[in-house]
Amino acid sequence: MAKVERFISWCDKTMAFSFYALIYFLPISIALTEIFSTLPLICWFLKRGACFHQSLKRNSASIRSFFSKFAFFFKSFKPVNNYLTVPIAFFLFFNLVSMLLSHHRAVSLEGFLGKTLQSAFIYFTFIECINSRKRLKLFFKAFFISATLICINGIYQYCLGSEFIHGNIFNGRISSSLRHPNDFGAYLVVIIPILLSTTLFLVRHEEKTILGRKPFISRIDALVSLILFLTASVCLGLTYSRGAWLGFLFAIIYFCLQRGRLVLTNLVIVLLFFGIFYPQLREYRHINLMTDVLMEDTQPSEAPPVIQKGVDSVLGEHGQYQTPGVGSGQERIKVFLSSVWQKAASFTSTVNGSGRRGYWQEAIDIIKDYPVFGVGINAYSSVAPQYKIVWGGYPHNCYLQMLVEIGVAGFLSFLWILLRVFKNGAFKDVYISDPFLGMLLLGITSGFVGFLTHSIFDTNFYSVQLGSFMWIILGLIVAIPKIGNQRESDQIEKEGNNKMSIIKIGRSTARVCLFLLISFVIFFCYLQRITLNPRYGAIFYKVGKDCFYCSFEKKVNYFQKAVYFDPNLINAFYGLGELYEAHEDRGKALEHYLKAAALDHTFGEAYFKAGVLYFQDGFPSYALRYLKQAYQSMPKDAKVNYYLARVYESGKRYADAIEYYQRINCSRLDKCAQAFARLGVLYHLVKNENAVLNKISDLRNLQRDDLAGQLQQFMETNQYPAFMQEKD
Repeated sequence: MAKVERFISWCDKTMAFSFYALIYFLPISIALTEIFSTLPLICWFLKRGACFHQSLKRNSASIRSFFSKFAFFFKSFKPVNNYLTVPIAFFLFFNLVSMLLSHHRAVSLEGFLGKTLQSAFIYFTFIECINSRKRLKLFFKAFFISATLICINGIYQYCLGSEFIHGNIFNGRISSSLRHPNDFGAYLVVIIPILLSTTLFLVRHEEKTILGRKPFISRIDALVSLILFLTASVCLGLTYSRGAWLGFLFAIIYFCLQRGRLVLTNLVIVLLFFGIFYPQLREYRHINLMTDVLMEDTQPSEAPPVIQKGVDSVLGEHGQYQTPGVGSGQERIKVFLSSVWQKAASFTSTVNGSGRRGYWQEAIDIIKDYPVFGVGINAYSSVAPQYKIVWGGYPHNCYLQMLVEIGVAGFLSFLWILLRVFKNGAFKDVYISDPFLGMLLLGITSGFVGFLTHSIFDTNFYSVQLGSFMWIILGLIVAIPKIGNQRESDQIEKEGNNKMSIIKIGRSTARVCLFLLISFVIFFCYLQRITLNPRYGAIFYKVGKDCFYCSFEKKVNYFQKAVYFDPNLINAFYGLGELYEAHEDRGKALEHYLKAAALDHTFGEAYFKAGVLYFQDGFPSYALRYLKQAYQSMPKDAKVNYYLARVYESGKRYADAIEYYQRINCSRLDKCAQAFARLGVLYHLVKNENAVLNKISDLRNLQRDDLAGQLQQFMETNQYPAFMQEKD
């Protein structure tokens, strides 16, 4: 029996360790997320099997019939009872029904066993093994350290162009180690309210004793928590994920509803966040918060054409996907719900971000066909091609996808889960004797609100990493009140007589996080000195070049980063020259044109730009030098010949000026009329009157009678034409 007890204890500890590893590696690796989400389930079955074996041995005399053995088996493998057990059971039942009625049973079976059932057991195993302050403390240590690493990785990606875990390239939006900036945003939406609640608690209780014990909170704890909160908020802003931003907004609103005295603080946070990052969203992505309408547009851009289908024609049209055994009752339900779908469709017309209007309409069309039990769990991508309006495999709305796959019945059971979560863990004033855990619970619940809001615009529930994250958050919301109200004697028994005060997420974790931050600063400064990766230069140049609606400062910043990492990037120097010239900073423009020309002596455009600037600033000798250099690379370029002629003309070298004017191909020069007029003046100065008359005729053919008249008057009166005084 002692061996069995030790085996059960080993399984329990392994489950707890798996969750520490899972929360640490969850934003880092999909493979490790799958491994450490499966390991607790294996240990749970081994543990419960050992418990069943032990129960049989202890009660061998009383257990004789098959039914009594089955009762002990059921009792041994029954999950830990809690207020979500019944709603989750109904949710699993309707998923099972959807799988059985699916026309894609292989896909649905894989989704039911590998996603839904596994996710539910993640929740049950979590609340079973994370059952004491000590384990909760270790879990949050791993959680905070991982979050610190991921946020540092995001800042690193923004500064250096590539994050250091997987090497994901910065393309204008940071994603850190996750696959997409939206995924990173969903992770941060949960993290930020937790850090906010921790920071506010540490600041408010810094000098107070808690529950009669000595204070465990120091200034360094509050400082580190604040730094992490600010870092995570900056990372959220740099994702430019609109769904995550809305989730953050709703998380803060929920936080304020639960803690009214903190409204002013949270209002300042929201105003600062959106005041800083919303203008950048419009500038970098050239979109608004809810639509992809360009800022210059006076009307919303048209959405893709929507294929409307009548309710009555659906079953016959898509008979291959009909649910067997469904008759006129389903037809009546469709008619009853038709108005609901129409209202939902009208709502989608107000949201047009990244094609979501089309995605949502597709989902609504499928729901009309299969309203009760859906098309089958995990079968959306198999059915959607029949309804395709826009490109894309998923509706980018977790709730619509859930309605499509498991129908209204399954979706209502999921809403039941959420209702019980907020009723028992939030809306109702839950008393927790540990005030820190009470504040922590508020932060977690607020983050969950933000996560659910973001899921309206993305597929968080169906992501390996974020789906597991959601069920862990559910487990935390259920587990924390139980742990916070446990008696001291229960803690001593569970933690092996290791006396614990209230959970100390502060000092040890703060030191680790602070160490990571300091190491990052040192490492970053060191890299700034020794690392110049030319690949990053090309990345920043491309981002700046493609950022058509960025401000002057932002474009300059991108190009400067490009030349910092690759000092030989000619196009970046030339781009800086064009930016400064457009901004009328001629000195810096000339400097960068000359740098580009120095790097490539065949770069005629750079020499030409430098020559024109020198000419316009009154330095004809320098202008001639660089224009001659440009002429060697571009001898047939009309602009080069025009300005060479202008330089010679200003120096009264009329023969040379006439030669270059004559080389101009007028089909390639927008100043063709000016070139003809100036050439006519030079012909008159060298006494070639017939050529002057030809130029007058050419000007009239170009419908430039004004220039032709001035040239005619110059021939007759020698009154210098006005166009000769004009500046280019």
